[in-house]
Amino acid sequence: MPGLENFTFNSKTQVVKVDFDEDVEVSDDATAALYVWLDPQNAPTGTDVTDPDFSDSTKWQLKADYDSSAITPYTETIKDSDIAVSAESGTPYYQLQGGVWYGLSLNGIVDKCGNPAGEINIVGLAFDHAPAPEF
Repeated sequence: MPGLENFTFNSKTQVVKVDFDEDVEVSDDATAALYVWLDPQNAPTGTDVTDPDFSDSTKWQLKADYDSSAITPYTETIKDSDIAVSAESGTPYYQLQGGVWYGLSLNGIVDKCGNPAGEINIVGLAFDHAPAPEF
């Protein structure tokens, strides 16, 4: 099964990028859901980061959901193993903001052989840095 290698929440580009340790594809029924951490005074810790329960409405609030049209592979690296979730596609109703903790739940990611990755939940802090333009 594909494993999570890295991820970024970029508030300037409104894109969440997720890197995997092997090549992956997006199935036709893939979905993503974006959540915001409800305690701005304290960062999430422990299982709120490693195994978040996004159904806990005292900690997380659903801010956007996306269908497979918003989840696309991107090829900025040598490996063809990265997924980008565009926060301006699908059915968004919230913009990423720098300095805010977000959670992302991904479903429908498969490896090149069609093995599903299952539900992938990640938590991270959005940042305001936009990548330098390509020349």
